[in-house]
Amino acid sequence: MTAGDFTFNGRQAVSFSEASYLFKTEKHNLVSGINYLTESFIKNNTDSLQIKNYNAQTIGFFIQDGWQVFKKLMFEAGLRADHHNEQGWFVLPRVAFLYKPKTNLSFRLSSGTGYITPNIFTEEEITSRLRYLQPIDNTVQAERSFGVNCDISYKTYLFNALTVQLDQAFYYTQIDHPIIESISSNQIRLMNDNGIVNSKGTDTYLRLECKE
Repeated sequence: MTAGDFTFNGRQAVSFSEASYLFKTEKHNLVSGINYLTESFIKNNTDSLQIKNYNAQTIGFFIQDGWQVFKKLMFEAGLRADHHNEQGWFVLPRVAFLYKPKTNLSFRLSSGTGYITPNIFTEEEITSRLRYLQPIDNTVQAERSFGVNCDISYKTYLFNALTVQLDQAFYYTQIDHPIIESISSNQIRLMNDNGIVNSKGTDTYLRLECKE
């Protein structure tokens, strides 16, 4: 990429592999496994680019059980542990409840945690200004998040010809130590903000299908 006197030339490689095992009983669906993620970036003699080469590797272990408590109620619990070669360990629990009082109506409540490690290619807005981006400091920590989601799904038939499907979702997410930009003297640095970001929202999906 060339923009005026700025030249950006590099090679990025990403790989993902996973192995899992499913064990089923009358009331349980148990899944366990391991995955491996790699991401690397190597500059090709781009003196204009100040960011450094990097090689990120993440190995993860996970286990999840879906328990059919009753005919209309299912409980899911999962745990994964990721190890990032620069950011260390992340332990991520997750729980969910699925209740289906009728075949065409369901309620789902879930909660879990997540993370995002610092990365110069995360946002398109940042990649368009790579000429000003400084190397990521070792003190920049990964973002950590906690979220709660509630989903309601309903499906019905009208007049023997019209199918109506309604999905309503509500969510809440809290992000600790969000990664932000610090801009000064034509330099952009990524850093952690000391505050907390709260995100609340809702999403409605309505589908109508008419049969001839």
